[in-house]
Amino acid sequence: MRRTYILVIFSLLAIFSPAMAQDAHREDSIARVRAFEYYYMQALSLRELNELSSAVDLFLHCIDLQPDNASVLFELAPLYHTLRDKEKAIATMEKVVRKEPDNVWYRQVLANYYLDDNNIERAIEVYEELVKDDTSNGELYLYLATLYEENNNLEKAVSALNELERIEGKNEMLSMQRYRLYLMMQDKERSLTELRSMLNDSPDNMDLYVTMGDTYLRFGEKDSALVLYKNVLSQSPENLTAQYSICQYYRIEKNDSLYTLSMEQLLSNNKFDTEMRLQTLVEFIYFKEQTDTTGYVYRLFDKLSRQSHGLKDVLGLYVDYMYEKKDDKERILPVLNKLLSIEPENSRAQFYLILFAIQDQNYESVVTNCDKAIMYHPENLVFYLYKGLSCYELGQKVEALDAYKQGLDRRSDNTAPEIVGDVFAAMAELYKEFGKNELSYEAYDSALVYKSDDIIILNNYAYNLALDGKELERAEEMSLRTIKSEPENITYLDTYAWVLFHMERYDEAKAYANKIIDSGTELDVTLCNHIGDILANAGEIERAVEFWRKAQELGDNSKILQRKIKKRKYIRNEKRNR
Repeated sequence: MRRTYILVIFSLLAIFSPAMAQDAHREDSIARVRAFEYYYMQALSLRELNELSSAVDLFLHCIDLQPDNASVLFELAPLYHTLRDKEKAIATMEKVVRKEPDNVWYRQVLANYYLDDNNIERAIEVYEELVKDDTSNGELYLYLATLYEENNNLEKAVSALNELERIEGKNEMLSMQRYRLYLMMQDKERSLTELRSMLNDSPDNMDLYVTMGDTYLRFGEKDSALVLYKNVLSQSPENLTAQYSICQYYRIEKNDSLYTLSMEQLLSNNKFDTEMRLQTLVEFIYFKEQTDTTGYVYRLFDKLSRQSHGLKDVLGLYVDYMYEKKDDKERILPVLNKLLSIEPENSRAQFYLILFAIQDQNYESVVTNCDKAIMYHPENLVFYLYKGLSCYELGQKVEALDAYKQGLDRRSDNTAPEIVGDVFAAMAELYKEFGKNELSYEAYDSALVYKSDDIIILNNYAYNLALDGKELERAEEMSLRTIKSEPENITYLDTYAWVLFHMERYDEAKAYANKIIDSGTELDVTLCNHIGDILANAGEIERAVEFWRKAQELGDNSKILQRKIKKRKYIRNEKRNR
């Protein structure tokens, strides 16, 4: 009976086991799909929260669940790229393309990754395959032409532009790009042929005739160039392009008088584009600086400063020129004030006023001018920095700290890191003076985030840590970096010796103290005190007393110093400060 029951059970299993296996497989597949969807959404959320490494881990788990899912790989690639792992980004994107080779977007992204890795040849290969697959996509040919040009494959770039013209038809933009490529190849005939073709389509385009003249001039056919320029000017006397080109003709011909005259006329033309005018003015000034010693540039600026056209730009350039020439402040100020009367928000002009006030040590004026500048540029941290430094010089330390805090609160996202670091460093010094040591250390740490290699900040931070007897190993590491950078700098040698002193490494400290002594530098009170304390603890009391007495002669009348000299031994000063 028992055997019969077992046989029945086995026969039932034989009937139902395939269906049961299918159900289990189906349930497992559903579970994997649900798990994939859950982890995929979690990975996307982490990416949005900028938790990129965690997002990568979850996307990799998604790949374990669905190894053939190209979409997940496509999400992974830019994460690797953002995390600056170019090798993984490229390898991942190559997998995506292998899985979906017909996806044009994926292939273009891969090409961009190659370009970011300075592998222009691989990027070109991608685009060459793309145009093979789609010979009617003009955008692909335009990208390919650009890549060929960057890789100096100029003939291939021309061919790509020809294909683009086949698709889109002839237009001036394409013709000009092709003309430019011919110039780069120094191919005079094809350059001129391209221009003639364009003139057939646009015979009234005077600028094309000027461009043809420029081409003749480039290849040394100066007479042909001059004929074209004069023809254009006879038909269109106000053509600024032709006026500029004929100026260049006179310069190449070394006809300085005609070059100067024609340039003055061009620069005085109120229809001349402001940006191009400034560029031309800079070019002309450079020429005159090489050929004229009679003060012509100043006379030119004075002349242009009497015209209304682009006046603020001319005045700004004039101020820059005079400052570069190290002209007296009295010569620059009238021009500077005229500029500010036209454009009071001009930050560069405001900065010049601040610099002049600093040179005069007129810190009240610095503060006033910084406040004016801040009204127009509340996001410019440099004005808060100079205001804070000047308040400090005036003994207004609370106001200085307030200026730094306001500047940091209002700074823009593109503020130069160096300026941010300088502000935090200045705050650190103030907090130290106020006895707020922890805030001082926090400010120093912030300063080093923005200026990690600034040896002045490293030196000051190390010195203050030594004074407080805190984090001495870190202080030594920072101080050591300063003397490696400037091994003969007495200030940095003193700080390093002082850190070693507080670490009770007296013999090492003495070696650096002797280096300071041997340098022949005139020692101040602080150096004499430090050297004396170091020598005393290194067992050289006679020399220590000698340096303590020098400190006394230099004006240190403290009771602690008197006791050290009298008792002829080192006495710790619990109230020592910097």
